[in-house]
Formats: sequence, C-alpha cells, structure tokens
Amino acid sequence: PGRESIKKTYFLPSLNLKYDLNDKNAIRMGLSKTYTLPQSKEISPYQYVNIGFASQGNPNLKPSDNYNADLKWDYYLSPSELFTVTGFFKHIVNPIGRVDQGNSAGLLSYSNISAFATVAGIEVELRKNLINRVNTATSKVNRVSLGLNASYIYTDLEVDIVNTPRR
Repeated sequence: PGRESIKKTYFLPSLNLKYDLNDKNAIRMGLSKTYTLPQSKEISPYQYVNIGFASQGNPNLKPSDNYNADLKWDYYLSPSELFTVTGFFKHIVNPIGRVDQGNSAGLLSYSNISAFATVAGIEVELRKNLINRVNTATSKVNRVSLGLNASYIYTDLEVDIVNTPRR
C-alpha cells in the first residue's frame, strides 16, 4: 500500500472563435493550455505485468503542460453534410514516455523523457449522405451516410539516451 499525490494549481485558459464567411463556409480557431497527469500505472511504484512486457511506475513523474492551437475550415455541403480541413499544433513541456530500464528482465518504466515535444499536423474529414429516404407517414428521414477521415501527424522530440554515443 502507498499513496502518491500531485498538488498543483493549474491556470488553464482557452479561447475559441468562429467566423461564418457565408452560409456554406466557416473558419474556427482555438487556443488552449491543458495538462496531462500521469496515469496510475505510470506513477505508482508497483510492477504491472502485461502480455509481452512488465512495467513499473515512477513516483517522481511530473505532469505534462500542453499548449494547443487549432485552425479549421468548415464547408457545409448541406445541413447534415460537411467537409473540413484542420491544422493543429501542440507544444508539450515534460512529455511522459515509457523507457527500457536496460536490464535482463526487460522491465520498462516511465519518465519525463524530454524537456519538450512538438506535435503538429493536418486532418481532413468528409461526412456525406449517400441515401436520404423520407418516411411519409412519420416525416422521419432515414439516411445512409459515409464518413471519411485522414490525418498527417508530425512529432518532434529530442531524447538524451544514456550510455549511447551521439549520432
């Protein structure tokens, strides 16, 4: 038995704006600060045995602070159909990652693996109705629709590896 706690006050501002260019197009922007607390298995000093590996938590983990920005264009094909393109950026301070302890048991642990990390990318989404059928008795609309989503994500992280020459 043990007990761990993180006592910290967070100021987490956010700003979300939407501007309708016309009836079919809108631009959205979001800025926010968030945080990521370590999961219980990442911070508790106990071993977890999983299929293929065992891990042990690290009670010295710090939460990650995240600074986020999103810019999105919405094109409304109809009231129930949509095409969107979103660009996103995230700067993470003290990112948490699973690390190999370098022992014969293959034990993994968790650490704040870098001072910061950057994640950025683009996402495209399409929601399109294929069949619309109106039930004349109830005026309900039955739809068959298609949803597609594609993302490109870029991650940049610099990690110092102990006992390994620089490459």
